[in-house]
Amino acid sequence: MPATHPSRMLQSAATGVKRKQLPSPGMSTHRPNTRSATGSNSMSTTLVPSTANAADVAFIENASAFPVADSVFTTAADILSRAYAATGDGFIVAPVSFAEYCSVADERDRRGSKARLFYLHDSRLLIVTVPTNHHEMLHGQLYHIFTGKLWEIGLGDDWAVTHATTFKSALGNTSAGEGDSGGRPISARPSCAAWPVLVIEAGWTQSLASLRCRKAFWFRQSDHQVKIVLLVKGFPLGGNRDGGPEKRILIEHWQEPYRLHRLGATETRAHAAATRDSVCLQTINIVWAGPIPYDDASMPVRQDPTNFNVTRGPLKLDFCHIFLRQPRPHTNEQDIIISDSELQRFAALMWLP
Repeated sequence: MPATHPSRMLQSAATGVKRKQLPSPGMSTHRPNTRSATGSNSMSTTLVPSTANAADVAFIENASAFPVADSVFTTAADILSRAYAATGDGFIVAPVSFAEYCSVADERDRRGSKARLFYLHDSRLLIVTVPTNHHEMLHGQLYHIFTGKLWEIGLGDDWAVTHATTFKSALGNTSAGEGDSGGRPISARPSCAAWPVLVIEAGWTQSLASLRCRKAFWFRQSDHQVKIVLLVKGFPLGGNRDGGPEKRILIEHWQEPYRLHRLGATETRAHAAATRDSVCLQTINIVWAGPIPYDDASMPVRQDPTNFNVTRGPLKLDFCHIFLRQPRPHTNEQDIIISDSELQRFAALMWLP
């Protein structure tokens, strides 16, 4: 895995199924009104650590935990056969050399397989993602909501998708990754080869450690050209088997910190790199909170979005990190906000058989 400084994740995971909205124990976000005399729509975000609800920290995993390999490398053909027969949405192979990774990629392309590959050169780790129905719904539906918001603020035609494009390390090593969903602003990054600014990585049976490993790739190996990574993790087993409540979806919102000034004589590159660790701004849980267990509920009850509880929503994405500029005055340009009700509908759709 590429060498990175440990990411700073503020604890703020939800545990219960109560409908009451709880403040985040890890971080509160204060957005003072900074609308200028010229009519600017920009909003500044001040991150304020909080100790409120400190007991509400169950289901947090070590943000730096490294994913465990499921098997060792055999042959490229065997890896692709496993992907074809897999019932889950991914598996991890290690150790894998760069030549072996290339052989898997070549065999994948030869077969026309839709498996997505992540190769991390430092750890010699290969993450194989299998695009199952639930996996594709997890990231695809959230991305669909996001792009709808872009059209609402008048910028839908300034957005290009990147999705499963293969991106090779901008640092010159052999790491390479293919995202689930992602995109970039055309006006700021017109080249088809440009890195995305936003990436969504999903996991259904994949571990949260695997998702965070890929998150680290996007920030580090893009040389910090990727600004926002959303991790969307489903917990299909529920209850004690998944270490949490029934029918839970976790969204982690990771972001590059703001750069307040340019590199100068008084700031070394090492110090600059040390201040660019990604930060987990939000951990949102969407949990079944219906009157009876989900598996016992009728289809109309399962489809009712209000039977899902959202904690620490809505999902708020910074405009400047998405379009790499300030919002224009006297326009609809503003931060992207995906409401609790939209997240409830997202979850209701996700669990249907």
